[in-house]
Amino acid sequence: GLSSLDLMLHIVKKDLGIDFALRCANLLQAPGMRDESELQSGMLALSDSELPSTICDSCRLMENNIETKLTVDEIAKDVGLSRRQLDRLCMKYFSATAADVYLSIRLTRARKLLRSTQLDLIAVSEASGFKSYPSFSRAYRKMFGWAPIGERRKLAGGTNTSMRLMPAFDMHPDQTQYAPDKLL
Repeated sequence: GLSSLDLMLHIVKKDLGIDFALRCANLLQAPGMRDESELQSGMLALSDSELPSTICDSCRLMENNIETKLTVDEIAKDVGLSRRQLDRLCMKYFSATAADVYLSIRLTRARKLLRSTQLDLIAVSEASGFKSYPSFSRAYRKMFGWAPIGERRKLAGGTNTSMRLMPAFDMHPDQTQYAPDKLL
């Protein structure tokens, strides 16, 4: 339900800057702004998708088995394909192998956990299906360009599009030191 809000916030960001967009998101009680490359939950497995049912089913399996990671062979077998057939279909529709699609889903979940919870980094890596934090950190850095700890540091005061809600922004202008015309 937030996709239209994401679109609006990116237009506001483009026209008026990141600070203005984040204040708008805060006033609308949005959890933050998703990056353009970030997958929405369940987007790959929509039932009304133009994708073949085997791809939708395999993506649904991937999304439902993030913490207890399945092998690509198990996923292919569950949807009635060989691994090679599943890889071919994923290449056709996503320009990536099935393993890469699965990794992208897992890392997107990890990013959401890093942005919206205070779980420690090892717990986030385990919840994303990684056996060790170093392998999680390498994969995260490769996909997003910075380590998972960098995501948390950005939340604490950097310039990325995530935010923590700021109670002062939710107050009526008479309750703050801010001028009403500068709240937005």
